[in-house]
Amino acid sequence: MFRLLSSICLVAGVLLLACQNSRSLRDVARPVLLLYQADMGPECVPLANLSTGSLRPRSVQEGQITLRNNAADMGANAVLFELYNPGQEATGKALRCTPAFVHDYRAAREAELSQQASSEDSGNTLEVGPRFISDLTQRIIWQRCSYGQTQAQEQCEGTAARFTWESAITYCRTLDLDDRRWRLPTVDELRSLVSRRPSNGLYINASIFPGTPADVYWSSSLFNESPAAVRVVDFGNGKAFGYGSQNPGYVRCVSDR
Repeated sequence: MFRLLSSICLVAGVLLLACQNSRSLRDVARPVLLLYQADMGPECVPLANLSTGSLRPRSVQEGQITLRNNAADMGANAVLFELYNPGQEATGKALRCTPAFVHDYRAAREAELSQQASSEDSGNTLEVGPRFISDLTQRIIWQRCSYGQTQAQEQCEGTAARFTWESAITYCRTLDLDDRRWRLPTVDELRSLVSRRPSNGLYINASIFPGTPADVYWSSSLFNESPAAVRVVDFGNGKAFGYGSQNPGYVRCVSDR
């Protein structure tokens, strides 16, 4: 009898957890805006801090959906997405934004998605070379291929590999390429590579930077002034956010002209 009750409780617990996870991964809060720091203005007032808590999102998207659902439950109409730790937690803030801000933001997003502007337009003047990309606007030189890839004519062969943040810093500092001194880019430098429209799931010009994964790239910019988290740019959605520094991320180094 005791074993039977234990089995029933175990099954019930599993079903309850499955229901909770199912609820968290269903994007039932589509009216809730998903905002990043660059989108914020005085029209949005923080209501509460949000966390995925005991739920462990396996991707940025799962974390965002969970936070949006939690924000909807408390009557918020927007979420400021702040930090994602793979397999650990995602955090943000529930917001109450003015109706005018919500309307204008949605209109701006719809206009952006409907633009026919080339996805190859990053806004910078780039000079393409076989191994490096010169950014004449910011006066820096980009490594064309990501770490783990090798240059082959106009392509980057092999699979890009990932580092923790500290290993990424060391890689760039010790990179022996063209007798230059290399470093991790700042988050603003990384943002400058973001295309206005995606192409094949990428918010970066894949003909200039071939083989770029639709994933997070490290910057040298800390999140909340703490080395525990760093600002990254996700070229799968073109956004920047905080990311745990012990997690894996991709690397593309820069050198000052």
